[in-house]
Amino acid sequence: MFGIDDFLGMNHWLAATIVYIALALLTFIPVVIAKMNRVRLEPKEDESEVDDTKKDGSDPKDKPKKGWWERFKHRKDRKRVKDPFGTSTVFTTSEKKRLTNNFRRIEGALHYWRYRAEWNRRFHYYTLCWTLLISILIPVLLTFVTVEGYTQMFLIVISLHSAIMLGFHRMLKIENNYKAFKYGKSEFCDLYRRMLDRPESFGNDYDDKCEERDRNIWITNYFIEVETLRRSMRLEEIDSIPGTEDKGERNPLRKSS
Repeated sequence: MFGIDDFLGMNHWLAATIVYIALALLTFIPVVIAKMNRVRLEPKEDESEVDDTKKDGSDPKDKPKKGWWERFKHRKDRKRVKDPFGTSTVFTTSEKKRLTNNFRRIEGALHYWRYRAEWNRRFHYYTLCWTLLISILIPVLLTFVTVEGYTQMFLIVISLHSAIMLGFHRMLKIENNYKAFKYGKSEFCDLYRRMLDRPESFGNDYDDKCEERDRNIWITNYFIEVETLRRSMRLEEIDSIPGTEDKGERNPLRKSS
């Protein structure tokens, strides 16, 4: 049995190799968790929106409770805005319903963009931190130690780890995907806040008369911009397919200078 005495008695470079591999695997766990999170494109209804009784007359409280892991796994996906445009004092009830229906239709895509952005963010910073550490560690070791035996094995392990990270980082287009999905989600949030705070900015010459005709123009223009954003993000989803070619910055959302 491998015990603490064996660990303390082994070659210190072999011990350093084992510790390095363990740290590399432990710090990769958040990346794996982000990748394994399931995304519901159609978020669950809020408990306040569900009737107290089922269609068959049974009490929903009699439904077996899910385990802690199921509740943990989907806790983010269950979050949804109950009434996206409820705070607006400009639009009528029927107009708010139109805006809310549009919000619900894109809500699943927002969850997906957030999921993709989070996973790529974690992978990006995992690669960035480890490659920075390795780029500093290798020159220092080559300066002060003799490369042989377990020292050579340690250098091979950290070099191989760096090569694998950078290879997958480029092949999966991690940095570009992180920027694209983060930008898409932020862009929609800006449109949404703008519709709440300054809906007249979607009209002609920023007309704030707030007449029915003007409000219809604002809503129509808002829908057009949301549709344009969704079409652009669909191109990003297609471009995010792994490949060996590095196309660089190719976000169609950003205006070329």
